Amino acid sequence: MSLNAAAGFPQQSGVLIPTVWSGKMLVEYYEATCLSQITNTEYEGEIKKQGDKVIIRSLPLIDISDYTKGQEISYQLPEDGTVELEINKGKLWAFRTDIVDEAQSDLDFSTKRSAHAAERSARAVERSFFQAVISDASAYNLGNTAGKVSASIKLGALGATANHVGLTNGASGTANKRNIADFIVDCGVVLDENDVPRDDNRWMVLPSFACGLIKTSDRKDASITGDSESPLRNGRHGKVDGMTIYSSNLLYTVADSSYNVTYALFGHTSAMTWAAQFTENEKLKSERFFGWLYRGLNVYGHKTIKPEGLGRAIVRRAIAGDS
Repeated sequence: MSLNAAAGFPQQSGVLIPTVWSGKMLVEYYEATCLSQITNTEYEGEIKKQGDKVIIRSLPLIDISDYTKGQEISYQLPEDGTVELEINKGKLWAFRTDIVDEAQSDLDFSTKRSAHAAERSARAVERSFFQAVISDASAYNLGNTAGKVSASIKLGALGATANHVGLTNGASGTANKRNIADFIVDCGVVLDENDVPRDDNRWMVLPSFACGLIKTSDRKDASITGDSESPLRNGRHGKVDGMTIYSSNLLYTVADSSYNVTYALFGHTSAMTWAAQFTENEKLKSERFFGWLYRGLNVYGHKTIKPEGLGRAIVRRAIAGDS
């Protein structure tokens, strides 16, 4: 807008003073993505070679029985199990430009728009992924009686504020109030009880507020390690109890009992497999008007192949009523 002028003094903005178009574009912020860090892609090559589906074999369970001296042995005929990974999802983007605008512009806005669209497509894929897999976790790895052995670890449920896990950077309570570090250790115990390997492939994705609590927790100790890698691109925040922690604003969030609660996820990279069959970006000459058509397509699929290696928790920031 123009500066204020005295009565009768002419304003020259837009008349004698020309409008200047900046050669730079406003920076866009993007949510961090971590999909490739928490899944495995070992079957992706097979899909690209063979088509849109791959059959993954799984070892059968061999029965173990007690032995009595002299007994006749009964032999089991095991059959391999199978899991189908399909490429059955896709995201697209498309926009057009006018040939005159492109010719007269001093900015390569088409390239920047295409890059922006591709970034947004990646975020849309991850957001839908996080929502889809919350129902895939093992029954032992969710709810308020989690733990295959103990059946006593609280990971949260819907229906009332007391059902949620109220996260804090202070002391844990005896009901649903949990110090963030204690909570992460609890999730690790849930995986332990389901015989999930305790190695460098364990991970957890938390909402941003929870990662902030980690940094200010009054229980920071040797179980919380820093990370020299910038968290801006994949949200990585180091390790807690051997579990690599990622923050994401793309996790599935719902309103429950007047509070927004988030489905935090944790597990092992062997639990879920991911494959993208192709990503296509095109520039086409329009037949209907003078200009160009830009479009992109990302076709992909994912499958939870070991539910025992995937867990979920329903969390929010602790409130006064949590105990």
